[in-house]
Amino acid sequence: MKAGAFGTALVALFISTQTLVAQQPPRHAPRDTARHAMMMQAMQQRMRVMDSMNARLDTLLLQMNSATGNAKVTAMAQVINELVTQRRTMQAHMHQMMQSHGTMGGRMMMKTAPDSARARTRKP
Repeated sequence: MKAGAFGTALVALFISTQTLVAQQPPRHAPRDTARHAMMMQAMQQRMRVMDSMNARLDTLLLQMNSATGNAKVTAMAQVINELVTQRRTMQAHMHQMMQSHGTMGGRMMMKTAPDSARARTRKP
């Protein structure tokens, strides 16, 4: 009889312990707050740059849409040039980010590209 009561008490203790553990907020690894603040600041700066780029493109689009004749062709060239410039800027930023986060991923991608190209050009 005592063994049954002890077993029941043990099961009740186990269940209550599991309930308490489930209610605890998850513990996160402590952040490097200085690094986190720098990353947030860099991200906010990047967002401002993107907003500026969008505003520049919007201005050029307005000019293009209101232009006629040769002025429209010139305005279209300005829009295309701006798009190319923005694309190159974003690609340079992506390359910089990949290099700053380590080159392992970049090396892996570089290795797979030639292999897959070679595989496509092989003849049976």
